[in-house]
Amino acid sequence: MTDKFRYRRALSGKWQMAEHAKTVETALAMEAQLHLYFSGATSLDTVANHITEQVLAQQPELLPQTDEISPEALLQIIALAAQSTVLQALEQPQPSQTAMLTLTVAQHFARKRFEPELAEPYVQLQQQILTLHQHWQTMLNQRQRSQRSIG
Repeated sequence: MTDKFRYRRALSGKWQMAEHAKTVETALAMEAQLHLYFSGATSLDTVANHITEQVLAQQPELLPQTDEISPEALLQIIALAAQSTVLQALEQPQPSQTAMLTLTVAQHFARKRFEPELAEPYVQLQQQILTLHQHWQTMLNQRQRSQRSIG
């Protein structure tokens, strides 16, 4: 392959990623309560990019080809990103603010009551996200306790 072809292909991939991330960001931004979480250095678009990267790396078919995401698809996208984020954060001594906010967003959607109600598989997915978040919090607490006992 020529350098020009590689460059165009890489640019096309980044463009596609940016379009998907904007769609995810728009879906997340519709949740008024989520905006309360983004008063620090990490923005909603950073978290949307992180979520999109996680999904593109593992199951790009989950990302819609339109500008809208159904509640069910958004829940699947967020669940996959949360799982990937936890696995990556386990390898790091301190999770990033982006990772923490991704999991907070996931927890928000796991607790949300959707209208109309979601089908049973998606309600179970919400429960799985809540369980994952609970395990994540337990792990963080154990890490903090062990760091305090060392220091």
